[in-house]
Amino acid sequence: MPSKKFEDLKATKKERILTALKKEFARHSLASVQVARIVKSAEIARGSFYVYFADVDDAYLYAYQQAMKQLHQPLHLTGGHLPTVDDFLTAIRQFLNDVDQQDLRQWMIFHIQINEGLLHAHGHQLERSTTAKTSDYQWAVQTLIHQSINEAIVSPVQQDQILHRLGTVLHQLEGKL
Repeated sequence: MPSKKFEDLKATKKERILTALKKEFARHSLASVQVARIVKSAEIARGSFYVYFADVDDAYLYAYQQAMKQLHQPLHLTGGHLPTVDDFLTAIRQFLNDVDQQDLRQWMIFHIQINEGLLHAHGHQLERSTTAKTSDYQWAVQTLIHQSINEAIVSPVQQDQILHRLGTVLHQLEGKL
């Protein structure tokens, strides 16, 4: 994760760096990312990059975490009620729309198909909710939702079909409880 020096930067500079990171990761897989392009786009010195981040993986993990926080906001349903299947499907459609609106689809495709494996090979583990904190039903729903989102990101032409199938299965699971 970023250093204290990065955290202490002005918001505008942090945002400029984050924008440069997102731009690089949306255009190149983690294996072909270049710090030179990032620092040029962010308008910072190369040495500053290494003051802020331990390495490219560290910068990637930070940028990915920030993107996921922003994209997951619609999934944090409020109102004090348990989310319904329709609530989930609406939130997922919003999430997928936000991926496109923020021009993150190619980054997400790189992440699903290449980068997640590279990070794992480099000894990094992405944060996931632990099964100890969730019921079997919650685990099943989370697994189905994440897999469906991944499929819809990689195959946007089939998004409606994927989400319809997800809704059907979630309704079936819901009815068996």
